[in-house]
Amino acid sequence: MSVLQEGLPLLTPTTSNEVIYRGDHLLVAGMIPSGSKVLDVGCGDGDLLQLLETRGIDGRG
Repeated sequence: MSVLQEGLPLLTPTTSNEVIYRGDHLLVAGMIPSGSKVLDVGCGDGDLLQLLETRGIDGRG
């Protein structure tokens, strides 16, 4: 199943209010159970942490 088929957003600016996340971030976020705590070392702009927050994961970076 592709990212588009799952209806998951990728973090990219769009003309609508839709947020689009990177495919690798979606893959990582899919491996982490909701309610987990995550330390993202080298988090850059925090895009992955933002995605994790939407899934009920406590992420720090």
